[in-house]
Amino acid sequence: MLQRQPDIEIVAEAADGVEGIKRAQACHPDVILLDLNMPGLSGLETLKLLVQDVPDAAVMILTVSEEADEVAQAMRDGACGFLSKNIDAVELVSAVRRAAQERVAR
Repeated sequence: MLQRQPDIEIVAEAADGVEGIKRAQACHPDVILLDLNMPGLSGLETLKLLVQDVPDAAVMILTVSEEADEVAQAMRDGACGFLSKNIDAVELVSAVRRAAQERVAR
């Protein structure tokens, strides 16, 4: 969905938290979509490291998990928002654009 948008460029993808952190450090993305359920580092552990190591990126949680405690913890740890993987394409694109705009406004 995101690849089809002329104003959005996918700069990297990662299969786990460690790889994601390395790629984010190398690419300096504007927005990071992060799943809470990943192999290796948990999503919450990855989030903390991303916020610390790539502070200019807006990190949005995109996950099937709707555990209230996990979502609340992610927001406390620096996520800029939470999206369900069931979100429709228009809403996803809009949320990514908003996150990028808010990042620039900081």
